[in-house]
Amino acid sequence: ANPLAAAPQQAEGQRWPLAAAETAAKEAEEQAREAGKSAEEIEKAGREAGDRVMKVAVEAGAYSAPKDLPLFMTHRLRKEGEAARLASMPAPTAGTNSRPQDMQEPVRLAVRIAK
Repeated sequence: ANPLAAAPQQAEGQRWPLAAAETAAKEAEEQAREAGKSAEEIEKAGREAGDRVMKVAVEAGAYSAPKDLPLFMTHRLRKEGEAARLASMPAPTAGTNSRPQDMQEPVRLAVRIAK
């Protein structure tokens, strides 16, 4: 697992999209706490550490911020994703479509039984 790999979506509660930046920020905040710094200095140390990791990742080409797509492309990608999800689903094995032809209409079945 590459710690600099871009996450598909930023997890809730995270300040940076990269796990490595979040880890660096937490470590810097812990070091600042152990040094007995104020809450403001702790937050500043974490923010600076996370920003440094993000800057290095962008400069190294390991991360690029997601680009805003035009609405028509977003719509097309959503439709393609939906079609791919439906295509990957197994065919239903229960329900009216999987029954034998004579069992699809209960009226005909009742007439056959009555004969």
